[in-house]
Amino acid sequence: MSGLADTPVRGPGRYGWVVLAVVWLCGFVAPLNMVKVTALSPVLMASFGIDEALMGTIMSLFYVLGIVMAFPAAGIVNKYGVRNVGIVSLILAIVGGLAGVLSTSVPVFMASRVLEGAGMGIMGVVGVVAIAPWFAPSKRGVPLGIWAIWVTVAFMVGPALFTALFDATGSWRPVWWGTLMFDVVVLVLFVALYRAPGFVFDGEERPVEIDGAARDELPKPNIKAAVRMPVVWLLGTMMLVYAAASMSIEGFFSTYVYSELAVSLTLAGVIVTSGAVVGSVFAVLSGRISDRIHSRKIVLLVGWIAGIAYSWFVFSVDNLVLFVPIILLIGIGENATSSMIYASTAEMMAPDAVAGASAVLAFMQNIGMFVGTTALGGLVGVLGDWTLAAHCTAVPLYALGLVLTLLAWRKLA
Repeated sequence: MSGLADTPVRGPGRYGWVVLAVVWLCGFVAPLNMVKVTALSPVLMASFGIDEALMGTIMSLFYVLGIVMAFPAAGIVNKYGVRNVGIVSLILAIVGGLAGVLSTSVPVFMASRVLEGAGMGIMGVVGVVAIAPWFAPSKRGVPLGIWAIWVTVAFMVGPALFTALFDATGSWRPVWWGTLMFDVVVLVLFVALYRAPGFVFDGEERPVEIDGAARDELPKPNIKAAVRMPVVWLLGTMMLVYAAASMSIEGFFSTYVYSELAVSLTLAGVIVTSGAVVGSVFAVLSGRISDRIHSRKIVLLVGWIAGIAYSWFVFSVDNLVLFVPIILLIGIGENATSSMIYASTAEMMAPDAVAGASAVLAFMQNIGMFVGTTALGGLVGVLGDWTLAAHCTAVPLYALGLVLTLLAWRKLA
């Protein structure tokens, strides 16, 4: 597509926030589609006649294409640009959603989840690459903190909305039709509003305009250089650990509340949503705090500690009131970690290494999500004990993240 949408913006101004908004929405599509299954898993298990183990497998399939696409996405971004890659991500989500809503068998439904999950790998690369250049390095904490909640907000909006829609209609298919319409709207907005920056920041963080010829002379993203850097794999390992720990809980949180506390599916969705609301606020706040104290790793450390605490108790709670402190800890544990990993990546990498580093993060994140949902679902089926399953998955994973941060303290920002 040509015309205004392809015209670079000459100065940072306020348009960086417009780009942040449309890129964020483009990324948000994938986790929102992910949450459809986690929020309605009890309903889907009954509809398709499957157990927790197979449900865990269906959840994990969402991340398969994300794993496969992570590194190719970095190269594709280099060749075709952020805009075209974002459009492809949205089209795959739309095709997958349509296949899902029309499916009448488990295999077809499983295939639809693979297509819908492409954006988890693609946008994991595109997000930081698209947003970071619009902001001076010392001012990236807040915008990248906002970007970091592209998954969290899906858990904030999705569970309550989807369970309420199910209760109103008695079917899971209207949820799929609703997200399909949303995906189409986001595609239109992204095509219309995304722009590339027409400037770079110099060593003193002053914006310097560049014309077309100068832009062609800028160093191209160097994926090989990024993946050879030990710190990139350190951050990637932290992302894997965070994603596996987080999704081992979040994938079955509403199922646990619904089945073990004997509440309505809508109330279970509201409880899950509450944790995401807290998390969304804290992700942005953690970016601001880390900018103020000039340290990402201190906030990251707090996140790991909160993660250990909430994952130890979350599946032991048998009283709704006791979920209040748990929800607070969930918000901190799941969002101080992810937002600081993203911010550290953008801050510690040279501009030409950001795409490669983001590919590593996306690759590791999707592996972590795949492992987390598969492991917890399988362990619950084998052990028959939610608490023990969490103690074997999320708790040691968050503890591992804490240890990695301490061991690599001097290398982190």
